[in-house]
Amino acid sequence: MFQAILSNVYAGLIVVLVFGLCVFVHEFGHFLAARLCGLVVDVFSIGFGPALWKRKSGNLVLRVGCIPLGGYVVLPQLDPSGMESVQGEEGQPPRTLPRVAVWKKIVVSLAGAAGNIAFAFLLAWIVYATDRHPMSVLEGALVGGVETNTVAYAGGLREGDTVLAANGTSVKTWNDFVQICSLSESVDLRVRRADGTEAGMMLGTSTNGNPFNIRMLEGVEAGSICKVGLVESGSMAEKAGVKPGDVIKTFNGHIVAGRGHLIDMVQKREGQLTGMTIEREGALLDMSVTPVLDPQNKMVRLGIQFASTTGTPLEQIKQDVTGIFRLLKALVTKGQAGNAAKSIGGPVSIFAAFWLYAKASLLLLLGFARFLNVNLAILNLLPIPVLDGGHVVFALYEGIARRPPGEKVVRFLINFFAALLIVLVVLLSFRDLKIIRRIAALMKDAPPAGAKP
Repeated sequence: MFQAILSNVYAGLIVVLVFGLCVFVHEFGHFLAARLCGLVVDVFSIGFGPALWKRKSGNLVLRVGCIPLGGYVVLPQLDPSGMESVQGEEGQPPRTLPRVAVWKKIVVSLAGAAGNIAFAFLLAWIVYATDRHPMSVLEGALVGGVETNTVAYAGGLREGDTVLAANGTSVKTWNDFVQICSLSESVDLRVRRADGTEAGMMLGTSTNGNPFNIRMLEGVEAGSICKVGLVESGSMAEKAGVKPGDVIKTFNGHIVAGRGHLIDMVQKREGQLTGMTIEREGALLDMSVTPVLDPQNKMVRLGIQFASTTGTPLEQIKQDVTGIFRLLKALVTKGQAGNAAKSIGGPVSIFAAFWLYAKASLLLLLGFARFLNVNLAILNLLPIPVLDGGHVVFALYEGIARRPPGEKVVRFLINFFAALLIVLVVLLSFRDLKIIRRIAALMKDAPPAGAKP
C-alpha cells in the first residue's frame, strides 16, 4: 500500500511538472517576444486565481496562481488591463504608454503558440531519440486483431484487412481511422483483404470500454510492424538467434498482422518448436523458437519487447495537427458535431490522461505532452477575444482602420469571452466527473507500457 501511495505521489508530481512546463513555454514565448519588441510587461503568471507566490522585480510582477489550468502575461499595450480585470488584480495607476507597431503586436500574439510548437518538437525528438530502434509511422490502417465476440467480427472485419476508406473519406493511417470512428455512430468501410480483394461493410461504433466516452470499433486492434526492441537475456528468443532490430514477418506459417496477432499466436504454441521468419537488414531469415510459459506474467512468451512506432518528430507533429483540425472541422459539421463535442475532455480528463501516462511510461507521458502543446498552440490561435488569435484580429483591425479598437470595447470582449470560457471549463469538469470512477479504475489498474511476447 505504501508503495502504491508513493507511486501515485510520484505520478502526481510528474503531471504537475510537465503540465506546468507546457504553460510556462507558452507564456514565456509571449514574454520573450514582448521584451524583444520593446513592449511593457506588467505581470508574468503561471496559473490563475489568487497568488500562491508573488514577487516584484522592477516593474514586473512574477506570480504563481492557485489554479494550475493556464497562465497569462499582462501586456497593457496589447490588452489594456483586460487580464488584470479578469483576475481581479489591482492594475497599474493611469499612465501614458507609447503605441506599438501592428506587426509587433502580431509577433507577440503568435509567440505563445510558437513556444508550444518549439517545445512539442523538442518532446517529439526526445521520444524519437530515446526509443529503441524507432520506426516511421506505419502507412495504411492495417487491422492487427479483431475479437470474435464483437460487432466488427460479425460484420466481416478480419485481421490482415487494410482500411482504405471510412464514410467516404480516404484513410491513410490508423489515426485517421480512429478519428473517423470517434465522430460517427457507424462507419461505412472499404477494406482490402490480405489476398488483394476488396470488400465493404457497415459497422457500429460504441463507447464500451472507453472511460473518456470516445466512440470506437470495440475489440479492433491496430496492425503494426513487429519490430524487436529488446531481447531478454536467457530467453528462448535469444537462444533462437533473435536480435534487437529484427522484424518478425511470419510465425507458424502465418503472416503477422500486428503485435496482438503475434501475441495470440504465441499463446497457442507453448512448449512447441515453431518456425518463424524475420527480416534483418533487408534480408529474410528463417529460424525456430519454442514459446514457454512465464509464471510471473502468466503468459506464454518468446522473451522479447517490441520497439515502439513513435515516428520521426515531424511525423508525430503532423499526426497531432491533422487530428486537431479534423476535430475542429467535425464540430461545425452536421451529423458529426454531437459526437465531436462528446469527445472533448475538460480539465479532469486531461489530468486523468496525464496521470495514466505518467504511471504507464515516461515516453507515453512525453508523447501526450507533445500533443497537448500542439493543441494549445492551435486552439490559442482561434480568432476569439481572450485567446491569442483574438489579439491578432485586434491588431489586424488596427492595421486596416488605422486606429486601435476602443479600450472599453476590447476590455468588454475579453471579459465576456473569459466568462464564457470559465463556464465552459466548469461544464466540462462536471461532465468529466460522471466518468471519474472509470478513469480511477484505469489509474489503479494501468497496464505496463508495451506488451512483451
